[in-house]
Amino acid sequence: MIYWCKKCKTPIFEKGLHSCSCDGKITKISESSICNPVFKQEKKLLEKIMDCSLGNEIIWYLGASKYLINEKIVKIPYREWYKQKKHLAIAEELRGDIEVERDYSPYMAVVSANEKYLNNIIYEAEQYIVQTLEKYKKDNYIPTVSFSGGKDSSVVSRLVMDALQDNTVIHMLSFKELSLLKHYKTYKNDIIKEFYTPVLKQAVLYQRAVGFFSSTALIDLTKGISGMIKNGGRIEVYSRDSANNGCIGREVNIA
Repeated sequence: MIYWCKKCKTPIFEKGLHSCSCDGKITKISESSICNPVFKQEKKLLEKIMDCSLGNEIIWYLGASKYLINEKIVKIPYREWYKQKKHLAIAEELRGDIEVERDYSPYMAVVSANEKYLNNIIYEAEQYIVQTLEKYKKDNYIPTVSFSGGKDSSVVSRLVMDALQDNTVIHMLSFKELSLLKHYKTYKNDIIKEFYTPVLKQAVLYQRAVGFFSSTALIDLTKGISGMIKNGGRIEVYSRDSANNGCIGREVNIA
């Protein structure tokens, strides 16, 4: 569940922990665990859908088409908007007006307000990393972190370095024989065709760290995964266990 602190004016992920250090009134705003900040480019799209200006409002996406705007939950029917293909009329306009978010200070209040909760999650993740490395210590594995440069894999790379405090694990972003770009942008590049498919065809291990995981997420990667099967490779997914509020690792059978 997601809560809102009237005093801190920011989302709260764990009511009990926050109450230990803040006397502000806390109210529940969502039954789900989704709470994503809406950055400039997405805000522009919302303004088109809602046909209004959102100014400098800090907006949070709560899932199921619901947004928290100015402390009020607003349901935005964007699915119908897309079904009517209204997005096609403004697609080029938005592509030609890309703004990269560089100042994240307006969103840092949520980090400060949830510091204890986040520290617990980090500690849990680091313990899992240490235990996993110890578990396979006697096997003939070369522990490696493969990262794409995206936020999820970069966080995993940082967690591994912080947890081990040494160079036990190799951190790798390298397929030298492939003509890979330094950066891939979803509005410009076909990420599946240009990156995932050629890389997975040559890979023997695909590790994926996500908040929530469904095997259907691998459907678009079928061509690349077929190459992994020929290489005798495997897929490992690290995601949150919603039932136990913990972190789990599991191997996906691709044979």
